[in-house]
Amino acid sequence: MHFALLSLVLACGGGSTIEVVTESHANGTVLAQTSMRHGVPHGESIERYPSGQLFRRTAFVDGVEEGLREEWFLDGTQASRGAFVKGVQDGVWTFWHENGAKKAESTFHSGTEMGIRSTWYASGQQESQSEVTDSLQHGERVFWHENGQIRAQAYFDRNAKVGPEQEFDAAGLWTKTTCYLGDEPGRVWTAAAGDAQPPWTMDVCGEAASAPAGG
Repeated sequence: MHFALLSLVLACGGGSTIEVVTESHANGTVLAQTSMRHGVPHGESIERYPSGQLFRRTAFVDGVEEGLREEWFLDGTQASRGAFVKGVQDGVWTFWHENGAKKAESTFHSGTEMGIRSTWYASGQQESQSEVTDSLQHGERVFWHENGQIRAQAYFDRNAKVGPEQEFDAAGLWTKTTCYLGDEPGRVWTAAAGDAQPPWTMDVCGEAASAPAGG
């Protein structure tokens, strides 16, 4: 349970009144402070954990998020950082694990994710990398085991798997290949069945993609 305190401050420019809304946790520590103008957020907004540790800091212009947004874990370690321009994500967005290791990173242009999307394990080893166009996976995606061995490789076309997906165990040994057509699995080769590993080329699924699974 929390309560709100309101305080009025005269802005320096234009005579506008800035209202700072303060909400508190039941223990009395500040939960949130938001600058308001004409009934909408305008200026800095901060949120805190019950301990008083900063949780989130954002900024607004006439009710629209504008500028840097940052978040922190309870121990003060940074959890995320990225910017908004006119209410949409813009630029590099980064997320971290609680131990301080980078967790994920991607880039936005006017609210649309573009470029390389990457994730990491808490150990620091890269977990995945994919190509993104118009906020959709398009191109190659690779996953790694935490020991650094490749776990899976696949191709995407607007978030749908196309062509071969190869899978490997933590020792780096091939275990399975599945052909996809429009995100639907077709023919499957497996090491357990004694199949030979097919080449990782798009044309290997030319006819195989439409074959029955396991055929």
